[in-house]
Amino acid sequence: MDLPAGPCDQILAREFWLEGRQVSQACVVFLRIGGQWFSVIYDDNDMKWKGSVSKEAPVVGANAGDKASYYWPIVDLTQRHKIDLADIASAREEDIGDTSRATIQFTNKRALVLEHKYADDSDCIRYVGV
Repeated sequence: MDLPAGPCDQILAREFWLEGRQVSQACVVFLRIGGQWFSVIYDDNDMKWKGSVSKEAPVVGANAGDKASYYWPIVDLTQRHKIDLADIASAREEDIGDTSRATIQFTNKRALVLEHKYADDSDCIRYVGV
């Protein structure tokens, strides 16, 4: 997965909600690394997580959709998961049976783990100590 090593000072995500139910915790994860925004998405065509320079500068609270039946709010993962920001040491993507996993490893021995479950097409996020 293509993400540079370096100082990460903010992590945001675009969620997906449909008819009042959260379908995805992270359609897109945005990381500001060295002052530049990068995005990590699950690519349905290649069936894996991909990182690249973001085409947008996300704003917390920004929302797309009609808000009645579906919407995509941008949330601050740094606050929600109480992430202790540090430099990114590495990023990798792997297939583990019924799940595609991306692990963004920080220099403080913590990691942001993104998982996409093939069976129900859902995404989840965990912040873990390693």
